Amino acid sequence: MRLFLTGMAVSCAVVLGAAGCTKRKQSEATETTEMTQRPLAVKEAPGAAHRAGWVKALATSDRCVPETPSNYKGVCLAAAAFGDARRGQAPTQTVRLWGMTFRERYKGAKRLQQDILLAAIELSPTADGGLRVTLFEQWPESESDIDYLGSACEQLDNHHFRGQGEPPEPRWLGRLWTGLGREEGPRRAQLQPTAQGYAGGEPLLELRAFPKGWMVATEEQDAEAGEETRVFGVFVPPPKRR
Repeated sequence: MRLFLTGMAVSCAVVLGAAGCTKRKQSEATETTEMTQRPLAVKEAPGAAHRAGWVKALATSDRCVPETPSNYKGVCLAAAAFGDARRGQAPTQTVRLWGMTFRERYKGAKRLQQDILLAAIELSPTADGGLRVTLFEQWPESESDIDYLGSACEQLDNHHFRGQGEPPEPRWLGRLWTGLGREEGPRRAQLQPTAQGYAGGEPLLELRAFPKGWMVATEEQDAEAGEETRVFGVFVPPPKRR
């Protein structure tokens, strides 16, 4: 359609030599070109304001005081970037990233429990411009896992966000990749573009980019208990194999 109108603008000028005709047709051609190049308007994800609110609270809490040794710097940096995120460059092929999730269970304003889990995410582009996402969180499968998983999360944070030490042991990456391929356990969702990233699934999951990778935010509701579990995840590319 754009090429057709451009051609009309040229032929009108050559055949008729009419300034008004040339101006009108060229204007239509320019207008059509702008329409095809203008980004599509996308809606804000449902519940985005609520999620942005609790992610901001996480980013400004005592747990995210700058350079506090006990915090997870990667989570804090991503949480601080969540509100200002804009839709980043989507992957053009399937990618897998590792990271961690913060799971906080609330009853009203009171936080009842916090879990920090090693996690992985797989992103695959779809033909309609969206993303297919698989999220796997590594819950402890034995008593020894409880301590080792905590250490792995700290190592991942120190290595990727503080530039200190080695990444977690390679076996953790193997367990995460295996987890992504399980039939049961991983969460899968089809995401569509939003103003700040991608969103979709039930319960709705938001995916947004930040300088080092991707972050996710979602809530799980337990209406019977009157509780809400907030999940915030940070994911980065794993180290290249040596």
